[in-house]
Amino acid sequence: MTALTTHCIILCAGENQRWGGYRNAPRKHLVDIEGEPLLSRTLRQVAAYRPERTVVVVREPDVGLYMPFCRPGNEIYPLRSQPGLHTEAWKYLSSRAMWNTAGRTISLLGDVWFSDEAMQTIFQSPEEGWLAFGRSGPSRLTGCQWGELFAHRFHSSKEHLEKLMVLDGLYRAGKCKRAASGWAHYHLMMGLDPHIQRVGPRFVEIDDFTEDFDYPHDYDRWMAGRRT
Repeated sequence: MTALTTHCIILCAGENQRWGGYRNAPRKHLVDIEGEPLLSRTLRQVAAYRPERTVVVVREPDVGLYMPFCRPGNEIYPLRSQPGLHTEAWKYLSSRAMWNTAGRTISLLGDVWFSDEAMQTIFQSPEEGWLAFGRSGPSRLTGCQWGELFAHRFHSSKEHLEKLMVLDGLYRAGKCKRAASGWAHYHLMMGLDPHIQRVGPRFVEIDDFTEDFDYPHDYDRWMAGRRT
């Protein structure tokens, strides 16, 4: 049997309005953490698993900004900004052209610091089918008081796309106003109300120092936790 190929996509196309250039980092994906830019760390970790394609999704004007942080063989996929035309579902729909139609796709959020153990879980977890990787509630280590989604893995893009399109339609119709589009998508995949907050099947728990940096205070809280 031929082994499935893997495409790894790192999503870095957010507007970065909440980061504000903190720590002299023009984008939060590039902030220095323990002596290494966040994106550089993620790409180094991904390289250990030798995916057939590694793609960094960025806004078109930012291509030159991100290029120096990429490794040989990495690809940059530029997105043209279209303010007002996209819903919260665009965070995930934006990488559609890079999904692997003949194998496995791993989608990582670019503003997440992944532990080596978390990255191993995402790439080597034995569960099959569509999976979400994240933390279901407050962190036991980082001080964050809520759950987070860090990554997706899927072998068939059809179901992933179908539910994202449903979610996009709900946003456009004003029937979903949830900012946490990853959770809304997860619950649609489970056949549940996109507004609820709970986990069940197809969710792989990661509760270590893996954390999402949305705001500067997320970074500061995480750094304080690392020092204790």
